[in-house]
Amino acid sequence: MKKLVVLGMVLCLSMSLMACGGETTDAPQNVVEEESQDIAEDSVKPSEGYALTVDGVTYNIDADMDALQHPEAKSVFEAPSCAGQGTDYIYDFGSFQVETYPLDGKNLIGLVTLKDDMVATTEGVDLSMTKEDILRVYGTGEEDGNKITYKKGDMKLNFILDGDTIVSIEYVSSVIG
Repeated sequence: MKKLVVLGMVLCLSMSLMACGGETTDAPQNVVEEESQDIAEDSVKPSEGYALTVDGVTYNIDADMDALQHPEAKSVFEAPSCAGQGTDYIYDFGSFQVETYPLDGKNLIGLVTLKDDMVATTEGVDLSMTKEDILRVYGTGEEDGNKITYKKGDMKLNFILDGDTIVSIEYVSSVIG
């Protein structure tokens, strides 16, 4: 059931980005639907909120993806940006993926999604854990249906649940969501 819910989320979100056009080098990707909006070029800097660190590389929301010494992605999807001038990218690293948006000639991180339990948040929560584990580690968050959200800086950390089971963990920029 957990895999079916995640697959459904991936397919629905992928279809939303396809409306903007694009091409991929591999399998369907998890994509966030973005409203058309102009992004003020001076308004975005790396968030001081939650960050994901994998193999010594820290993925901060609103940081320049191109400035990171990250491993090569398993696949990269690109499409004209729905929110800004330039190209949006989705880098699939297997256990997690990073979605970017263009701003002022930079490729900024807008969304990081954990896809399996091989990667955990910096605080130690992964997809094998439960709602109880989230609350033990992060305390009370903003609950909305099947989602618990924690806000820090200019970003959100979302835990998507199926009952008490975590099915997705998302680091989200306030610029895109």
